Formats: sequence, C-alpha cells, structure tokens
Amino acid sequence: EATLAEHRFLLGDTLSVVDIAWYIYVHRLLSGGYPMARLHPKVETWYQGLHRKPEFSKEVREPAPLVWFRKGFHLVQKMRGSTLPEVVGF
Repeated sequence: EATLAEHRFLLGDTLSVVDIAWYIYVHRLLSGGYPMARLHPKVETWYQGLHRKPEFSKEVREPAPLVWFRKGFHLVQKMRGSTLPEVVGF
C-alpha cells in the first residue's frame, strides 16, 4: 500500500517481474474472495490497471465452467457463512 501510494508499480515507476508475479497472486486472492478493495485499495487499483491490459488478463482467463463452479461455490459459502472474510474475520 505504501509503495503504491507513491509509485505506479511495486518496485517503483517501472513494471518489473515482481509486478508480474504479484499480479497472479492478487488474482488468486481475489478469486478466493479476499476483500482486496476494502483492505488494500491501492493494491486493488494497481491490479485493475494491469488487469485491463490484454497481455495480463489473458494469462488468468478461466474457462466458463470453472468460473461457474467458483461462483456457485462462493454462493454456497455465503449461505453457510463460511466465506473467506467470515472465516478469517476480515
């Protein structure tokens, strides 16, 4: 958060391999229901900026059946009160 408040990327103002690696990690966290926008708004903005670029978003594109399964699973978790934020207490 602190670095992204001052710079465009994680190590400064130039895209690096660290941004590429962390883009994937943040994508996985978001897919799991992590409340990135609420807890880390600068990271969310950084991620969305990269995600708008086709060269990034195509690398994490999920097949439709997987998207449907994940959304269904999150719905079941929500109904049970067992989403990631609820379990961890975010």
